[in-house]
Amino acid sequence: MRVHVAFTPAEEVSAPVGIVIDVLRATSTMTQALSAGYRRVLCCSEVDHARAIAEAEGSAVLAGERKTVRIDGFDFGNSPREFLEPAAETGTVSSSTETAAGDAHALENGAAADVPAAQHAEKSG
Repeated sequence: MRVHVAFTPAEEVSAPVGIVIDVLRATSTMTQALSAGYRRVLCCSEVDHARAIAEAEGSAVLAGERKTVRIDGFDFGNSPREFLEPAAETGTVSSSTETAAGDAHALENGAAADVPAAQHAEKSG
């Protein structure tokens, strides 16, 4: 058996099986949302940015918390337990988390991609 550990998106490799060892609640929630059938989880650190993404997507659900309390007007908090039911028809979650650290991340179809790094790679390469 061969194991490859990737600490950054630049180290991405193709593999038949991917395992995520998660120590952050936000990424556990994202993983559970994908498992429940959502196609995408779009993340940002700012609440207004999450709302703007949801509006631009048309029918994305909003998820997020501040200091462990669901953000007012959001559909979900940031607990994996809130994504146990099958996905809404929208298929997209717009999430605001304090751990997003200002970078936008997207998880689509179970694959993780660092959007700013990918954009940089396209410009450089």
